[in-house]
Amino acid sequence: MKKNLIVCAVLLLAFKISHAQTEKGTQTLGLDFGAGRSTSNQFIINTSDNSTESVGSATTNFNFGPNYSYFIADKLDIGVALNYQSLVQTYSAVNFADNSGYPTKYSNKNFDASVYIRKYYMYKNVIGFRTGAYFMYSDGTNKSTYIGTYAANSSNGTTHDYEAQLRLDLVYYPSKRLGVSASIAEVGYSWYKSTNGNLGNGNGDNANVDFISDGLQLSVFYVFGSK
Repeated sequence: MKKNLIVCAVLLLAFKISHAQTEKGTQTLGLDFGAGRSTSNQFIINTSDNSTESVGSATTNFNFGPNYSYFIADKLDIGVALNYQSLVQTYSAVNFADNSGYPTKYSNKNFDASVYIRKYYMYKNVIGFRTGAYFMYSDGTNKSTYIGTYAANSSNGTTHDYEAQLRLDLVYYPSKRLGVSASIAEVGYSWYKSTNGNLGNGNGDNANVDFISDGLQLSVFYVFGSK
């Protein structure tokens, strides 16, 4: 009888530990970070003489920032995050003085704030998926540098962006107090307002679908507050 009680106590403790990371009242504090690089090449046709010119581009980006979440119910958390993002695009052409208006360099820097609510689907509370809605505000600056015929188009600008997203992440808990997640996919819609110096002001909207192939996005977080 005593042995059976000990076994039951151990099983109950193991069950409690295995569910501690995503149970109601648990909190997480972590760091989001990511990086990506892509290249492309396209040909420009000059209709006046049917000549062609190759324009290549390379885009690099990275981001990082803190995040915090609180589980309002088992496997359901709400949270906030801050993020800094930097993007640089460089263009190459045979003759920038005669190309179709591409800048030699475009850079963008943003500060983002977001709130979110996420649902977790876990296997033994060790590995699984989470999905949820994110609502973000972004404030950024950008700079475009032109040379040759289009040098007058060089400008500095600002952008204010409002975005709603649905995200899917892979989540893994290597220990009771440590979690890691990786972005798999996201679907988003944004509305922005921009000022572009001598090129004037504007606003618009954008819809996007992104997958992990567009860049690596990770989060590492510490779990606390659980029983």
